[in-house]
Amino acid sequence: MEILINIVYAFVLTTWSFTHPTRYVMGYFIYVSSYLGWFNQDILIGGVEYGEFLFNLLALLPVIFRWIEIDVRIKAVIIFLSMFYLYGLIKPIIDGHQGWMLSVKASKSMTAYFFLFYVIAFYKQMEWEKLFRFLTIIAVYYASLYIVNWIGIPIRPPYYIKQDFIQCFFDSFMLFAFCYQLTKENPFALNNLWICVVLLGGIYVGGYFSLLVVALFILGVIFLSQSVKHPLVWMMLAFSVVLLFVIGIICEEALWHIWKEHQAALDSRSYYNEFRWQLIAKEFLGGYGYLSRDTRLVSLNSMADSSSYMTDLSFVDAGYVDLLGRFGLIGTILLLLVPGYFLWKTTWNRQTLPFILMVISFYAVNVTWSVFSYPQGIIVLALVYAYLFQNNKIEIWQES
Repeated sequence: MEILINIVYAFVLTTWSFTHPTRYVMGYFIYVSSYLGWFNQDILIGGVEYGEFLFNLLALLPVIFRWIEIDVRIKAVIIFLSMFYLYGLIKPIIDGHQGWMLSVKASKSMTAYFFLFYVIAFYKQMEWEKLFRFLTIIAVYYASLYIVNWIGIPIRPPYYIKQDFIQCFFDSFMLFAFCYQLTKENPFALNNLWICVVLLGGIYVGGYFSLLVVALFILGVIFLSQSVKHPLVWMMLAFSVVLLFVIGIICEEALWHIWKEHQAALDSRSYYNEFRWQLIAKEFLGGYGYLSRDTRLVSLNSMADSSSYMTDLSFVDAGYVDLLGRFGLIGTILLLLVPGYFLWKTTWNRQTLPFILMVISFYAVNVTWSVFSYPQGIIVLALVYAYLFQNNKIEIWQES
């Protein structure tokens, strides 16, 4: 029954992708959120999950059918990024490590770029304010779930439950919505401030230390940038520093626990990545492509440890290791040039600054969280590019 419902939902979304792009993207958000945690998004066939791959593949259909209508500059971006996907598929086959099916199976996370292709190809047809408000609602929902569970109210959507805690899909939505609030005319007005506070609280409770640091960094920069127009901001800043100091004293044990957990996570990543570095050293320039955990090359190197974290060359918790393993040094540099190029061509102002800072921060976040090769980062990057396009803030997209 679950498979049938997901297939019907995929059919509806595909129809909307041609006729109502805004509805399609909203529906896509609902799907990748595992229907807000209340329904299974997986489509299992023979024990293999194909749902994410199917939904992302369907995003390509309208791009292909309307290819002639798409701006030539956007076509160039799509073709360039598509080369990475095709390279990742073909490389392990040419090297003799695995067949087509294993390559396709291992490419699942990178198919999120198909959604990015759709978004940048049809950004002019979308109602972005409505779309961003919708995503903000989902983000506030996430944050509220984290907060109410943190204070002891057990509201737990079944597909977000992880042992004795919850984990939403994807926490990066909260960071995007947080940045979006900071683009408003008066981001510290009461009607915006409460949303920022809830989102920041959700990011904190969600447990991703890197996202919390990025959010606080962006908030601090925007906060200071308002000081020229609002001298009271300096007083508020001083009060905030004192408040954080007091909270630090009161919650010293809790904060120390968070830091120790973060440090332990970094240590475990280093340990689990040892065999990955050994493999990467042998194909440092070109990488291995989308190497499946079922291929013999990986299984031989993972026999020394029974942990599931050492049964795959790709790794969601170490972005640069993941990219080097897939594309090598040359491919990694080329892929990372894409967001860097858009940042260079973007007009910097009050409206774009939060998203510019977020993308810049992603280069640091990618050390501990794969944001350039997994959906939690790729989907957000698609929305950032679309925001900059639709506000005509990227110079190469400005109408002549």
